[in-house]
Amino acid sequence: MIEYKQIIADYTHHNKLLNKIKFYDFMNHGYDPVSNLLDKDFIMKREASLYLKLLENIDTNNKNILDVGCGRGGGVALYKKYFNFKNVCGCDITDVNIDYAKSKHKNINFKVANAENLTYDKNTFDIITNVESMSLYIDQSKFLKNVIKLLKPDGLFICTDCSYRTLETFYKNKHLFKSIEVKDITDNVATACLKNIQEYSKWKDSEAKTFTLGMLEEKYENYFNRRDVFNIFYCAPGATA
Repeated sequence: MIEYKQIIADYTHHNKLLNKIKFYDFMNHGYDPVSNLLDKDFIMKREASLYLKLLENIDTNNKNILDVGCGRGGGVALYKKYFNFKNVCGCDITDVNIDYAKSKHKNINFKVANAENLTYDKNTFDIITNVESMSLYIDQSKFLKNVIKLLKPDGLFICTDCSYRTLETFYKNKHLFKSIEVKDITDNVATACLKNIQEYSKWKDSEAKTFTLGMLEEKYENYFNRRDVFNIFYCAPGATA
């Protein structure tokens, strides 16, 4: 638990910086091209586009969805705004993230939860998403087993993450799923990082700006040089032989 305490401490510090920028609803690295669902003046449109990309061509009508590692709640708010879900839920391990999400995005069920010990009822969700979060988990296999318990038998787990470790974990646990479809979007995310660096460089100087640009520059280099790989995993539950 010491490792998770450090993760929580780091993200608590990050969020205190980001709270100074009122529109900073997302913590992911983005996706390019930008979704045509978004208004032209939508702020942080590349970050939002990653969430919308996940649900492209997915049946969401009257479904229950949970976003694990929801961060500041921006992605969950998109689910509620642009899709016809029955119930929309989000959880995150940090109090500061959930406090912000609850204050900014109303009529959504947010709660503090550890991804490796989720306490929702079994077979509750039609869709579970996880965006740029799984790479931080200490026991990724335990998280996947939690996901299987919470999904309905005909449900879908959609994960997008940025590490070779996560890719390896999916293949080690492929027996948990009836099928796994993997889409490499590393180039799309690298392009989004580069465009965001150019755009956010125009922000007023602040500690939050310095933090954001530093993070994006590091991630762009990693994706451009393939030191990290960014995938979307579409996973149907159902153990294979």
